[in-house]
Amino acid sequence: MQITTQIKGDVVVIHLAGKFDGGKDCEKIQTKITNYIAEGRRNFVLSFLLIRFLTSCGLGKLIAIHKEVNECGGRVILCNLERRPLSVIYTARLYEVFEVRKSLGQALEQFETVETGN
Repeated sequence: MQITTQIKGDVVVIHLAGKFDGGKDCEKIQTKITNYIAEGRRNFVLSFLLIRFLTSCGLGKLIAIHKEVNECGGRVILCNLERRPLSVIYTARLYEVFEVRKSLGQALEQFETVETGN
């Protein structure tokens, strides 16, 4: 899996490409997030635009990431999910846990709304 990061104001955007299968690459994502938290960052968007495959192990890693960010008072928003990964999240009823938005722009707007109080 390819992982690239981008800072947009107070939000860390993590762009993902490949398979989200809970393996070593998913560990890298969690390590990156842990490091950003240590730097004081709390808001994250995971962009799944180029992810076509999401396994149950990948879901477990997403839950661990969500828990870590939530415990420090932050938020994780998932965006750009293709049909198959999105169906996995809905089948597991994780839409009750994760904020999911259609696009990166919509995800970033969620953080702007909180900052401005609208």
